[in-house]
Order: sequence, then C-alpha cells, then structure tokens
Amino acid sequence: MLSSACHCKKGVFGINDISLYDANEVDFTHNGLIMKDFEDEPEVKRVLNGAFSFFGVYAMHGQHSEQLKENCILKVLCPDRTWQLFRIQIKEKSLNTIELSGFHICYDANRNFISNFFESNGSGAKIMAGLEQSLAFKQRFSYASNVTSTHQFTAKQGSPIDILIGSNNGGQNLTGVTGGELDMDQFKITLKDRLGQDRGFRVDFGINLDSITETVDVTTMANSLFLVGATPEGDYDVEQDPITFSYLEVKGVTDETRIIKKT
Repeated sequence: MLSSACHCKKGVFGINDISLYDANEVDFTHNGLIMKDFEDEPEVKRVLNGAFSFFGVYAMHGQHSEQLKENCILKVLCPDRTWQLFRIQIKEKSLNTIELSGFHICYDANRNFISNFFESNGSGAKIMAGLEQSLAFKQRFSYASNVTSTHQFTAKQGSPIDILIGSNNGGQNLTGVTGGELDMDQFKITLKDRLGQDRGFRVDFGINLDSITETVDVTTMANSLFLVGATPEGDYDVEQDPITFSYLEVKGVTDETRIIKKT
C-alpha cells in the first residue's frame, strides 16, 4: 500500500495546530497545552488499511518539553482539516531535541480482545456491531460501516484492529473480505466502501515514487493474557478446540490499563 505523507507546516497551519494532553485525558474539547516549539515539520502518514501515524521533533528546551511523557496524547489538525488524536512514544532524546512518534488513538482498541466471533451472512454494519459486542471489555470506540454487501466473516482470538486490517490470526481480515477501507476519526472506527476520491493518478516506483519505507509497531507489553493450550485428551477422531483460559491478569489491571494478548 502507498502512504500519504502530510506535513503540518507552521507557515501553513499556524502554531496552534498541535495540542498536548495527559495520557489519561478523556476530554479533548479544551485546548490542552499548545505545542509551539517543533524543530521541524511534524508529519502525519496514513496508509490505506494500514498505519495512521505521527512523527515530529520537539525542542528539548521548548515551552512544554517537560510535559512530554510516554503515552501522552497529541491533538493534531491534519491536512484534511480534521482534528485527530495520536498516542505518542518518545523515541529518542538528544541535548537539543525530543523525537516523537505515535499512532492514531484508535489503535488503543488493540488493547482489547475478541476470543470468538462468527457471522454467516451479514452487512458491514452487522459485522462491525457483532465485533463490538464480542469485545472482552468496553472501550470508548464506536464501530460502524456503510458497506451494504453481505459476507461471511470469522474472527478468533485476536485484537480488533488486527482483525480489521491485520493478520486476523491467519484468516482474511475484514477489509479484505468486504473490499472495504477502514476510516479512523477521533474515537470512531468505520468500515467504508471507499475513502476519498479516485482522481486517476498513477504512481510508479522510480518515476514519481522515490522510496518505500516500512514502519514496525512495537506495542507495549501485555498485562492480560488469553491462554491457549493443547486439545483435551479423549476421542482424537473428532476435531476438538484447544483448551483456553481467559484472562490471566496481573494485580491492579483495570479496563483503562488492560492490554490483552494471546499466548
């Protein structure tokens, strides 16, 4: 897939276009801390049915440099004139700068888990609603779709975003099954027939595509495990599901901090 690099230039969007919030903030209607001191042009990249990410370099002695912490949230005015939220990681610090990168807030949905879901013949809206109802715990995200065609779909022992656009535990993901495209807008996760418009522009490597880069998402460590073991002993002529245990958790885990992974 091709990525679209969107540079948020100070000269174009002004200095009030990126705001900083605490990692646990739930109200983004206020301005937060206005981030004026980026050293370079912050960049938002969005890949169709792939990564939706932020990168920027902030001055070490900038006005709010001391407030920049792991997992803090940035509200960014993107080139499509929508405000989007990104959960930020501090990649590197030097004597002069702080290098930041992160993913759209909707990737927080991957802290959740779906142990088993099957739809025999449903529209995009029905499948998305079923996935939302199958989550291990409630989150702020809403799941919707305008895909009217009907499909059979199976999701088993996976995280929501991975089920929608990732490996889906070895099965075909939902965008692949439906031919749809996933939209992330604030806390809304929407499977759409199509994003944007086809303007007939062709991109060829070596002509108007200079390079291809790969981004590896290193997620935080799990604190809640969905355990999968061997199949039960007994009649091996009959296909049996493996023994599972849900969920093994460390002390003090809440829905706000839970990150579920399978092992």
